[in-house]
Amino acid sequence: MYKDKTEKRRKYYEEVIRLHFEKGYGEDRIAKILPVGHTTVNRWIANFVAENNNNPENVAMRKKKRRTATTFATCR
Repeated sequence: MYKDKTEKRRKYYEEVIRLHFEKGYGEDRIAKILPVGHTTVNRWIANFVAENNNNPENVAMRKKKRRTATTFATCR
């Protein structure tokens, strides 16, 4: 069982981090895309942030795009 967990981490950890920080996907969305539970996704992200806390360049901050009146006008 432990071997399966380390294999899954080796395969999907970097992809989870990339999807979360580069694409802005949430834990549930990542869990639907990859064969990893949302609790595991949440834990991996928390571990990544904790490990890189002293080096903020490694942690890309997600920014939600704010919709303005101009944005709504161009969407129509």
